[in-house]
Amino acid sequence: MSRLACRGLGWQVDDRWIVRDITTEVAEGYCTALVGMNGSGKTTLLQLLCGLRKPSRGQVLVDDRRLTDMSRREIARTMALMEQLPQARVALTVRDVVALGRIPHEGRWQLNGHGARVDEAMARTGVAGLADRSWNTLSGGERQRVQLARALAQEPQVLMLDEPTNHLDLHHRIALLRIVTSLRLTTLVVLHDLDLAAAFADRLIVLDDGHLVAQGPTDEVLTAQLVAERFAVRGQVSRTDRLRFSWQGLVSDGG
Repeated sequence: MSRLACRGLGWQVDDRWIVRDITTEVAEGYCTALVGMNGSGKTTLLQLLCGLRKPSRGQVLVDDRRLTDMSRREIARTMALMEQLPQARVALTVRDVVALGRIPHEGRWQLNGHGARVDEAMARTGVAGLADRSWNTLSGGERQRVQLARALAQEPQVLMLDEPTNHLDLHHRIALLRIVTSLRLTTLVVLHDLDLAAAFADRLIVLDDGHLVAQGPTDEVLTAQLVAERFAVRGQVSRTDRLRFSWQGLVSDGG
């Protein structure tokens, strides 16, 4: 596994900073949830960390090596990104989609979709039975599991997921995050649902208006006060069989 960190990271558009002065580390071998309100900079930070955007300031480090010193192939062999609602514009089978994860290792023209890594990735995510199905016929939950299989076929040291549960029902949200956390990879996942973050994330990184406002173990960072201040929601954090967050109302409601 690899260690991912950033120092003084920032990105701006014209004169506006989208994220600014972010210094943090994604704990090796743990699941870290990146949370914050809409527009707080979560997806931008994720894209900076995996090299899809070039920082305006600061640097990203992989095992103390600057990301800017790594080739695109090296980055792809180290990190896999599962994006929101990916689209396939050509007719692909599930096996074809998962096999795309092997490009950093085998090259685009050597893929045959029948490698052991592809089969293993499909088995781990429960999509082996869909191997010959067309991507365009899959449900939202099936597509997310196939995309996770593609990411695993990439053999990443760091796994990044951008709101992977956003369009899933509760059953498929839980099922997907169970798979993700069982992998014990260095994982960074953008989540909106604070109760899912409480249930599955070992650590939290909290953004507000492009700034890092809290980070650390989930059971220390996630408090009713933090949620009220940063999400404008009144709620309760408790531990029963697991850490839980339950909302009670909006801060604007008073009480």
